[in-house]
Amino acid sequence: MKHSIFLCIAITALMLGACTPQTSGRTGFISQQTVQQTIDALKEMHPIHDAVRIERGVTQAAALWIAEDGSASDFKQFVLDNFVNDEAERERLFFSISMHFEILLGHLNRMNQQMMRPLHLHLGEITKIDVLMGGFNPFAHLTNDLFNNKFAFIAVLNFPSYTLEEMETYGYNWTDRQWAYARVSDMFSSRVPAEISQAISAANSAGSRYISEYNIFMGNLLNEQGETLFPEYMRLISHWGLRDQLRTYYGRNMSPEGLEKQEMIYQVMRRIIEQTIPEIVINNPDVQWKPFSNRVFENGVEINARPEPNTRYVHYLNNFQSLVGSRPLHKLNFYTAFIR
Repeated sequence: MKHSIFLCIAITALMLGACTPQTSGRTGFISQQTVQQTIDALKEMHPIHDAVRIERGVTQAAALWIAEDGSASDFKQFVLDNFVNDEAERERLFFSISMHFEILLGHLNRMNQQMMRPLHLHLGEITKIDVLMGGFNPFAHLTNDLFNNKFAFIAVLNFPSYTLEEMETYGYNWTDRQWAYARVSDMFSSRVPAEISQAISAANSAGSRYISEYNIFMGNLLNEQGETLFPEYMRLISHWGLRDQLRTYYGRNMSPEGLEKQEMIYQVMRRIIEQTIPEIVINNPDVQWKPFSNRVFENGVEINARPEPNTRYVHYLNNFQSLVGSRPLHKLNFYTAFIR
C-alpha cells in the first residue's frame, strides 16, 4: 500500500500543473461583450496601435477583474485611462514597475530569509515563536494588495503575459527587452486569496522544520559486521546532507570502501522513504543502527525500536491540502491507517 502514496503524489503534481490558470482568452466577471467594446474603444483612441497587444492586455486584465474591483463600466474606464500606447512612455512604465518590484520583493525576501534562520541554522533550541514566524509569509498579502490598488492591472494591461508554448514559439526572435516585457506580469497570472497563501506558507514551514530536525548520526551506523564506516562527528541532514555525501564517493577509481559507504547511505535513504527507519535513531547520538537488518543498539545491547510514523507523508498531504484550499489534517493515526 505504501507504494501507492508515490503514485498519489505524482498524480497530485500533475493535477496542480494542469490547473495552473492561464488568463489569455478567458473572462469572468467582465463579459466578453464589455471586453470587445473596450478593445474597440482603445483601437479607436489610438489609430496607430499594436492590435495584438491591445487584445491580449485587455482580455487578461478582464479575466482577473472581480466585482470588488469595480463595475464593468469602471473596468472599461480604467483600461482607457491606463493603457500606454507610446513605446517611449511604455519603456518608462517598465522601469518604474521594475524598480518597485525590486524594492518590494527584495526586502520581503530578506525578511523571509531572516525569519527562517532559526529553522534552517543551528542557533540553539527552536522556540514556539521561531515556529510561528517561520510559518509567517510576508508575501501573503502582497499580490492581493497590488490588485487592490490597481498596480497589477496596469502591469497586466500594458505587459500581458505569454504561455510557455507561446514563449517557446516566439521567444527565439525576441530581444532581451521583449523578454523582460513578457515576464513583467508573471506574478499576476492568478489571484490567490491571502489566507490560502498564508496556509501554504505555514505548511511549507512545518515541512522545513521537520527536515531541519531530521539528522542521521553517521558515526553510529554499523554494517552487518558491527563496523563503523563514517567519522564519529559526522551528522547529515536527511535530504541534501545524505544526497551530497553519497555523491562525494562517485568516481572512476572508486574504492570498495567508497562503494560500501554509498550502499549504506542508499539503504538509509530507502528506510526513510519507506518509513521503516526506527524513530529512535533520528537526530539521536546515543544509539547505534544497522540499516540493512534494521536493528538498533544502545550501549551495545539490542533494543526494540518502532519505525517512524508516516510523518513524512503527513507533510506531503498537508501541503496538498493547503494548495487546494482545504484545511490541512494533522491526525497522524488517520494518515497512518490510510498509507499502510
